[in-house]
Amino acid sequence: MQVKNQLFEEITKEYSLQILKWAYKKCGDSDRAEELAQEVMVQIFSAVQKSVAEGKRIEQVEHFVWKIARYVWCHSLRKNTRYVMCPLEEDLRDESDFAGELAEREEREQMIVQLRKQVSRLNYLQREILVSFYIDGLPQKTIAERLGISESAVKWHLHDTRQKLKKEMAEDMKQQKDMNYVYRPRTLFMAINGMMPPKADIRPLEDSKVRQNLCIACYEEPKSLDELTELLGIPKAYLEFDLEWLVDREFMTCENGKYATTFYIRSETVNQECYRLYGRLREQVADVIIKGLLAAEDKIRAVGFHGSEFPMEKLLWVLIYNFCGYYQYEDEDRKLEFPIRPDGGRYFPLGYLDDSDLITEWEVDNRGFAYNGPLRDEGFSWFGLYNFEYSDIIDMIDRFTPENERLNRLLVELVSKDFDISYLTEDRKHDLAKLVERGYVKLQENKALPQFVVMTGTQLKQLYTEVFAPIAENLQPGYAQLKEELKKLYSEKMPKHLKDISRLPFVQSLYTMEYVTSLLAFRDNLLYVPKDSEEGQFLTLMYVDWEK
Repeated sequence: MQVKNQLFEEITKEYSLQILKWAYKKCGDSDRAEELAQEVMVQIFSAVQKSVAEGKRIEQVEHFVWKIARYVWCHSLRKNTRYVMCPLEEDLRDESDFAGELAEREEREQMIVQLRKQVSRLNYLQREILVSFYIDGLPQKTIAERLGISESAVKWHLHDTRQKLKKEMAEDMKQQKDMNYVYRPRTLFMAINGMMPPKADIRPLEDSKVRQNLCIACYEEPKSLDELTELLGIPKAYLEFDLEWLVDREFMTCENGKYATTFYIRSETVNQECYRLYGRLREQVADVIIKGLLAAEDKIRAVGFHGSEFPMEKLLWVLIYNFCGYYQYEDEDRKLEFPIRPDGGRYFPLGYLDDSDLITEWEVDNRGFAYNGPLRDEGFSWFGLYNFEYSDIIDMIDRFTPENERLNRLLVELVSKDFDISYLTEDRKHDLAKLVERGYVKLQENKALPQFVVMTGTQLKQLYTEVFAPIAENLQPGYAQLKEELKKLYSEKMPKHLKDISRLPFVQSLYTMEYVTSLLAFRDNLLYVPKDSEEGQFLTLMYVDWEK
């Protein structure tokens, strides 16, 4: 009873005003809105009570609350009644995409309607054979006897009719090019450029196929609700909530009844164009970086930082990343002013759309090469390569939980005390054991030695001056040519309504230098191939103690 009441109180505190506001938008009348909101809360209480009684945990509360709200609203529309108590007809604890499932049902129904229309156009003999075989389940021999034809004729008509139906339905679908949205929803992968908060709005967007396809549909040019209903094959009542959410969270704008996506969506086709450009300029850009770092091996080791004794094939991972960051740090063309988002983060949302079925030389390497992007926070920096898209390092650097806060702080302390662990109390040795278990450090006598590169601020400046600066001078002509061609590439790529962020794709393409250079070195067998992703995640991790 206590668990049930506590959960319901938390939901009431967090969502009651949101539900009332939502209900008023639906009803346009305060009395009806209060009645609708009250019914939603009653249904939520009933569902919470049932979940607790069955010992089931509600994992995603927001999904749970709004699914019930939409259910109550849709039930009232179907029954044309006031908001009387109605039994919940489905399990509301699942993690499914409510409107997405509706779209799939509508798709199936539309396909059935289309098929019926095509069957009705068949001649009498073809129709009788098709219905008798597939619906009545009669053997071909029986059908032949009934219609007074040979059994081989029945077989031929079945084959011919199937081919005819398939061809006619395909032609009908081709005549409606936008039906691709209905029959083949697309997937939008979200990322950010900037600082993400603990509960970023991009995650609920990624959880909904409908929200993703709304953003895709409104990217090239704004569209009205009527246009989106026809395009996606989803009734207005089910799109309104998601559109309101997208506008409220600033993923869309709505002007004069037209919805427009507000963030940059980078397609795989455009990615391939960018990579090909880097490939054409390999000798002037990537090769200059790779060869310059390899030639400076003795100077690099002479700096004496922790990790300078690693094999060069391991060091090259972190050196490529840090050289590119050093080289482009002062580049005014790469600097952006990040907006503050409704979720509290300071970032640009980024969408990635895989719209290409082509296999190219820039496909992700089948040995596990994966790209998660750069991450910097105070002294830590990390480039998410070869980590299979998720890494514990992300949580440790961002310190989103008390445990990760403690582990982050302990790592920094160990560096400042020259990796000595003799001063640690018993409770802090427990956190040290976690760092060892997760692969951050290994124990050697009274030392905890990091399994990644650690430098002082003085050592990093020495690396910049003695190693990076000469390479940067040789790189300048090729980099200038690269920027000019990238600007030309993206000059006509952005939709007109996104002119305010027109520099973003160009800046993003400059970040690609780190990725492409690493990938080329990897394919030339110049980079160490880790035995698994857990080992690989530390190859581009670095900490700088700026106080030394």
